Amino acid sequence: MSYSLAAVANKFDLVIIQQYLKQITNYGSFRANLDADIKTTGNFNDRENISGSGNFAINDFHFGKTPTEDFASFKKLKVSIHRLSPKNHIYEYDSISLNTPFIKYERYDYLDNIQTMFGADGSNITAVQGSGKFNLVIEIAEYIKVLAKNLFKSDYKFDRIAVYNADIRYNDYTLNEKFSIALNPLTVTADSVDKNRKRVKVNLHAGILPYGRVDIGLNINPKDSSDFEL
Repeated sequence: MSYSLAAVANKFDLVIIQQYLKQITNYGSFRANLDADIKTTGNFNDRENISGSGNFAINDFHFGKTPTEDFASFKKLKVSIHRLSPKNHIYEYDSISLNTPFIKYERYDYLDNIQTMFGADGSNITAVQGSGKFNLVIEIAEYIKVLAKNLFKSDYKFDRIAVYNADIRYNDYTLNEKFSIALNPLTVTADSVDKNRKRVKVNLHAGILPYGRVDIGLNINPKDSSDFEL
């Protein structure tokens, strides 16, 4: 059950995801495409026994109520990996960058936009999991949890982590008058995120709508998250 894989993809349409989202959502629209150039080895009997390197990017991601009304979207999520080996506790990344993400969270008199889509307290997801049916979206989420669970106990290194030009919106319709606030544009950057460094610096800058601004500098000990300066 061991395998090795070298794969190259160019604007591969991820429309296959749509059929699995329909199983866990009451409604919704999805689109995205994939670029990739990766090399991996592993074993199908042990999900942590994987070693890989390369680059991949998810482009033009849109998920929302309709094809024209998004709850979440982004222009590009790009991941560049020097070496990934969860079983050997090695997570070495060149960079992870998220360009132009958009997130909208809304509260209604009954539930919110997330629970309206996925069922109260995620009941649609729970129902599919309990049915024993294969669902690719759930399997991907579970696999990401497996790959990430030992991250902070491992030798990890990210040369750069960045979020550029984010737009995060919050709307509350439960009040007598609609309340709205947004962070736009929001940028977050962190360089040399390395477990072996003494300190790691993270910077956040955002405009606040309808008015205002926030600028945050975080200096943190990567070995002890309670040791930080803000």
